Amino acid sequence: MSEGALVGKPLRQPPLRWLLSLFSGRQVRLSLLVLLVLTRRPSLLQIWSDYWRRWRARRLRRLPSSTGPLKIMRIADPFVRLSGEKQAFEKLYEVQLRITDSTFGSVFECRRRQDSEGLSVVVKIVRRKDHPLLNAVRDSKKDSKAPGAPMIQRYGIVVETEEFRRYMHKLLALEHENVVRYLEFFADTSSFYFVMERCPGLTLLEHLLAESAWQESSVRPLMQQIMKALSYIHGLDIVHRDVKLENLMILPPEEHSGGSVCLKLLDFGLGCELAGACGTFGTLGYMAPETFGSDRYGSGVDVFSAGVVLYILLTGRPPFQPPVNARVLEDHLQALHDGPDMSKKPLPSVTRHGCDLLDWMLLPDASGRCTASEALRHAWLQADSRAIGSWQKQEPELWSSYSSELHFLRVMGVWNGSSCSAGLSSTGGVNSLQCVEEAEGEEDEGILEELCFHLVRQMQVPVIIADPAGPDCPIVAVSGGFEALTGYRESEVVGKNCRILNQPRAHEIPSEIVELLRQSASGQRTFTGVLPNVRANGTYFDNMMHISPIDIGARKLLVGVQMEVSGCELHSDEQELLGAARKVLTAIRHWMRSRTGRSEFCRRSSPM
Repeated sequence: MSEGALVGKPLRQPPLRWLLSLFSGRQVRLSLLVLLVLTRRPSLLQIWSDYWRRWRARRLRRLPSSTGPLKIMRIADPFVRLSGEKQAFEKLYEVQLRITDSTFGSVFECRRRQDSEGLSVVVKIVRRKDHPLLNAVRDSKKDSKAPGAPMIQRYGIVVETEEFRRYMHKLLALEHENVVRYLEFFADTSSFYFVMERCPGLTLLEHLLAESAWQESSVRPLMQQIMKALSYIHGLDIVHRDVKLENLMILPPEEHSGGSVCLKLLDFGLGCELAGACGTFGTLGYMAPETFGSDRYGSGVDVFSAGVVLYILLTGRPPFQPPVNARVLEDHLQALHDGPDMSKKPLPSVTRHGCDLLDWMLLPDASGRCTASEALRHAWLQADSRAIGSWQKQEPELWSSYSSELHFLRVMGVWNGSSCSAGLSSTGGVNSLQCVEEAEGEEDEGILEELCFHLVRQMQVPVIIADPAGPDCPIVAVSGGFEALTGYRESEVVGKNCRILNQPRAHEIPSEIVELLRQSASGQRTFTGVLPNVRANGTYFDNMMHISPIDIGARKLLVGVQMEVSGCELHSDEQELLGAARKVLTAIRHWMRSRTGRSEFCRRSSPM
């Protein structure tokens, strides 16, 4: 038989199929491949190529998925496949502006090159290896004994399951006035490109901080549109899993018909089909209790997140404190099950129907929680708009963006709203959401002081707060980063003086520097410089210190940011960290000054 007769039908011959079945081990297969390459016989190389393609296809079809047997290529491809060129997508779309970098990708404003109208769109680019849904498929196999698990890790294959493609098709079919519209999807060997309509305007978080005062009637139309969007996607068996202030966009009036405010739900990157809803996905502080378990959950997770949004709209603060680390996860879950304190101001000023809906949406038991459709039928959302207009002048002001912790949290970088998947990790210097307890008497200086201390304690940047009014400027609070840098816990240093002024190696500091430090300690000036310091274990290090005064009411405190440096040179990453720390100090100082000034104004303008 000629060599050409072998090509095309090699695996149908029983003796040859039996022979190849013996080469099942990886090392043996590789050795055989090397042998075939060395012989350079085209027929044998074709036999190997055919065998390898069929063996790989059989292994892929045996891979288990999160919801049952894995099916590949059964559903029409929702992606336009690009060539392997790195700039293939850029030939279709011109990148005009980088909007943001999210946890799972980057977002750009683009324009299609062949579009004569020049309309702008938004494109989210996600690397295949970073896509949360595909990562969920791979993560579920890391500890699996299934044949497919090592193959995925060994060859770096990213499998697009039938469920993944079906979900993509559903996103392309979305069409609702309160839901972002997806236009087309592209894919190449390394990334996915999700093209969607551009929604100009403000995020709901930005809108909250732009409005001077909030009343109950201001909240109602926003919640109506949020629940309409959720009711629509839940009817299509889609779970969003990341409903939050940053994923809700308020469009300006000129961008939509009608005079009322228009809201759109964005970013379905963490969403999935209802049948496959499981795993820890979302943004800490918005996540329902059931998302922290291992069981499947339903669309109620979106309703719970919308309940968190409603709580923020009514109060100006988040209802729950998410875990800063694994040690407090148990306390966080307990807080979710206990529910928010409905007696705290300004909730007593909210109508009975408003509190009833809020309580229903935040029920820890998913089986008793309302659906989006049920929420839309609730009396609070069904209120007559004409009646609302008559109430508006008599309604109390629930909260003001000028006095809200929201503004401070956002400026501080605390409120970064970062999404997460399959884990509970803190993002940035402080976690995504921090619940700052609010007490009666908004202008109480002690509340502002505790607010400042609360945030500083959770920073990863080494920070100390000291009181220059006390003997030798005693420390009153330190951050977690300070403990990591020096080895001293807060309980060991609070109430003690700033060691840098009169403790070991102080004699190495020039007298003029000591004088500058003493002036800083008295609150007369700021200071930035490299100083010697000592850790709890006795080791010495060079310490970059930036000291700045802040005023809390009539009380003056010092905030010091410090870090270890190599000699007296700052590396670029250390300079960036110090710059970020200085911005934090500026934010603290400006916000405290604005709060204090407003308090004094309120006191001056109050009736005698």
